[in-house]
Amino acid sequence: AGFYLESEIKTFDKLMKNPGQPLVLIVGGSKTYDKIMAVKNL
Repeated sequence: AGFYLESEIKTFDKLMKNPGQPLVLIVGGSKTYDKIMAVKNL
């Protein structure tokens, strides 16, 4: 994985362990169905 992907994963991990209230999630890119399924599994 590239540097930016690794950085994004670390940031996402921190947010998921201690989310602020309210939690806002911004998801971009193609393959919308895959992203919807990932968000549902959170």
